[in-house]
Amino acid sequence: MFLEVSTEQQIEIVESLAREIWTEHYSAIIGLKQVEYMLDKFQSKQAILDQIKAGVLYFLMKEDKEFIGYIAVQPKGAELFLSKLYVRSSRRNEGHGKKAVRFAESLALKKNCEKSCSR
Repeated sequence: MFLEVSTEQQIEIVESLAREIWTEHYSAIIGLKQVEYMLDKFQSKQAILDQIKAGVLYFLMKEDKEFIGYIAVQPKGAELFLSKLYVRSSRRNEGHGKKAVRFAESLALKKNCEKSCSR
């Protein structure tokens, strides 16, 4: 299930998921200091709120009463740009990424975007 992020509590859930996922995955690649910088700059509560105000749409991914990840899309003219797609490591390899891409494609169609990633 995809739930559009619109409340402060939902933004805090996205921020928490970002911290968990980014720290686990990217720390070994770019170092913890750089991960924390990126999180503060792009995935903090304020950064997410600013992005939403600028037109980015965030959606929480929820399954079995658990938030398992999130996506963000941004309308850009006739396209809907898939900006972020993150899934908790414990829920990967279950098809959630494919579901998220399909969801983004259906959203693009609903918004009358002429282009999508699979066409």
